[in-house]
Amino acid sequence: MPLDNFDNDTFLAFTDISGFKKMMSREQGVPAIRALDNFFREGYQALSSQRKTGPRVDGLFISDCGILFVRNPQERPALRLNALLRVVRDLNQRLLPHHLMLTTSIAYGQFRFENRIEFQGIEKNNVFGNAYVNAYLDQVGGFHKLQPGKCRVLLKNLPEQILNEAANANNDCHQITKKDKHYLHYYWMCNSADQIEGFENRYEDAPYEGILRALQPNHNN
Repeated sequence: MPLDNFDNDTFLAFTDISGFKKMMSREQGVPAIRALDNFFREGYQALSSQRKTGPRVDGLFISDCGILFVRNPQERPALRLNALLRVVRDLNQRLLPHHLMLTTSIAYGQFRFENRIEFQGIEKNNVFGNAYVNAYLDQVGGFHKLQPGKCRVLLKNLPEQILNEAANANNDCHQITKKDKHYLHYYWMCNSADQIEGFENRYEDAPYEGILRALQPNHNN
């Protein structure tokens, strides 16, 4: 089913598979093909299993990248951001058993998605807006390199009242965030804020397999 058109301010996540280029160069690209199969399948499951009430998150998946955005602009900003963070957490957790990690940047701003007239041989989707541009640019060259498994929300263009409402919201997602000069970092792999320091200690300088282990929920209980 095609996505409905959308044009409003919203939270948008740009996420992609860590190490995908290396996968493409190995064994005639078989690991990359397998990774995409898992990415698309688990992306579908994460979106289709979200809560039936509250803001809805939709997504577009292209190669190793996903664009996730929140509908329901009439809902409180904290509820919309929380809905997106839950999907980000679910998708990351679903991919860990496949030994896949994502990097995710989230931005707030104007976003437009528009289905265009199509015919055989071409599909056209109009994707536009500063939320998309800023999330993408943070992925490719943000203030700090985004590490595998990490998720962060850009403070740029985020109205102060929205940031305060989101950071202070009494819910399961915003209680495990940490703010610095440029970002609100989301620790989806932790169950509470007091687990963040222990996770960072395990994660720091860990090899690839060590990072995968550090991200596992059973290491953060």
